[in-house]
Amino acid sequence: MKSDIRRDMIEVSLREEYKYSKFDLLNKFSCSKDKLNIILNKLMDYDIAKIVNFEKNLYASNLNNNYVKFTFVGVIIIENYVISFYPKYISNFDFTEFKSVIRVIERFQNDGEIVHLQKDINNKNSFNMLPLILFFFKDYYEYGLYNNFHEIIEINSNNEILWDKTINYNKVIIQNNVPYYYELLSKKRINDDNDYFRRLHEIIITKCSNDLKNVNLLELFGLTEVNLSDKKIEEFDNEENLLNKINQEIHSQFNTRKLELLNAMKLYILNKSSDIGLENCFSLYGTSSYYNIWEKLCCFVLNDLKDKPLTDLILPIKLNKKYEKYDDLISIIESPIWHSFNETGEFTKYAKENKLKPDLITFYHNDNTFNFLIFDAKYYNLQLEKELPLKGQPGIESITKQYLYQLTYKEFINLHGFNNVKNCFLLPTCDENIVNKGFVKLEMLNKLNLENIQVIFLPAKLVNQLFLGNEKLDICELNLM
Repeated sequence: MKSDIRRDMIEVSLREEYKYSKFDLLNKFSCSKDKLNIILNKLMDYDIAKIVNFEKNLYASNLNNNYVKFTFVGVIIIENYVISFYPKYISNFDFTEFKSVIRVIERFQNDGEIVHLQKDINNKNSFNMLPLILFFFKDYYEYGLYNNFHEIIEINSNNEILWDKTINYNKVIIQNNVPYYYELLSKKRINDDNDYFRRLHEIIITKCSNDLKNVNLLELFGLTEVNLSDKKIEEFDNEENLLNKINQEIHSQFNTRKLELLNAMKLYILNKSSDIGLENCFSLYGTSSYYNIWEKLCCFVLNDLKDKPLTDLILPIKLNKKYEKYDDLISIIESPIWHSFNETGEFTKYAKENKLKPDLITFYHNDNTFNFLIFDAKYYNLQLEKELPLKGQPGIESITKQYLYQLTYKEFINLHGFNNVKNCFLLPTCDENIVNKGFVKLEMLNKLNLENIQVIFLPAKLVNQLFLGNEKLDICELNLM
């Protein structure tokens, strides 16, 4: 059974994919080996912490020979710790930059990128409270408090006149065959400030605000403190009555927003024992696949065209008739065709799911020159320095695929009058400036007149700012030409 004892929270920051030793983690958490084991084993249960080198199981006796890395970007509240997992391209934790990362993650929430691990947590008889709290804030900022309206009848007001009631319940004076009424009845809708669910909503929002304040997360999520009630839920009503009344209200409502909010209130009440800040709490907000977010960020700021209808693309010359049957640039790419021989003759099968798909394609027009650009967003920490060994580079399969993308579009490029084609890897960096770092090549594919693959370091801070501001990056800044 969970304890309701609240403890002072300790803030820890950890870098995604970085290999931490036992000594590193004991220093960061300032705790005993046993306590560290509890935390790491919990994170291992959800594939957030991974042991690298030697033993696969984590016990106090074998911590000495192992390193731990974390495959998560976001925030986790566990025990009495608030852990900020920042992206691997950031060398040292910076609150302002991490706050920007959290805002980016929030923006992608509707695209299914967020990993709340809700299903897995429920299977382990736990509950993820943090996303529910953030839902309450988002709903409150957008719609305000839960409201139910009452209708009252007013006399001689400026509201719409209720003619049926006015005619049926008032004396009439007839002059020159025209009826006159001394009292005109009208209807007015007023918000019921004493509504049961409005007051419950006030209590929950205040409680959520206090909880985030206590774990120092209000600023990280860009929220302001909300204080609407001094009551506690248990003082307002008992759990059975709360749930019964919410269920009744749900069955009487048809408004989508109200139904979502009521169900959220119900979920919150059912899981009060999972409040953030309580002993044994485990709650998280973030993603285990930030590489997908990096790809989407690059696609946005560099104006990805691969899924746009071909007929909408601005080409150097009119779309060739050969391509009128295709929907977009992706549909041009052929699928593998499997052939089989049997007694009835040859037949074929298309493997559409194995089709090549580049991350990003865009065009760049400069000084009467049309350029066809093929980008691949690589979420790697590449070390490409003269004095240091090559490290963290994309594998051979990434390199060969990038060449194949150009080969795939070679005919399309030639038929439509593009002057140049550029092939590039886009890697995140914590530096301030865009750097054309160099290129990678395979001699055997260069012989097919295919371009070397340029390596571009993009400042992730700049990319985040452009995305959050709904702005595009000027491709000339990549210095590709």
